[in-house]
Amino acid sequence: MSTLLLPFSPRFITLTLAALCAVLFGLAWTFNLWAVHWAILFGIALFLTGVGIIDLVQKPHAILRNYPIAAHLRFIFEAIRPEMRQYFFEGDKDGMPFSRDRRAVVYQRAKNALDVRPFGTNYDVYVPATNGWRTRSRRRRSAPIRTAS
Repeated sequence: MSTLLLPFSPRFITLTLAALCAVLFGLAWTFNLWAVHWAILFGIALFLTGVGIIDLVQKPHAILRNYPIAAHLRFIFEAIRPEMRQYFFEGDKDGMPFSRDRRAVVYQRAKNALDVRPFGTNYDVYVPATNGWRTRSRRRRSAPIRTAS
């Protein structure tokens, strides 16, 4: 890849956009001195450009060096992954070692609040159990039909 096109590659596009925004917001702030919002946007863009330049020259993290600014999003999402999984992707019955449903009952009992949930269950009661006790028939077995002889 040409050196001139390197800033426009997907790896460095966030740094390029931050630098371009810093220049544009700086010019807008220069021509309109009383607009505080241009100064705030210029400061944010300048900060992101500085972070990107520091990412380019640092040695320990290859991810930061190869994807300046954007790699920080990866680290942020890694840090909040358990919370995202717990609140957005995991169901009420999936948690380990305790599901959200059972933990909610414990919290409600600790607060002396109503700890039952009306209108049935959320558990799938028609799935065959693996331990075998639900698989046996609960109906009364009919006696064999005897014929008179």
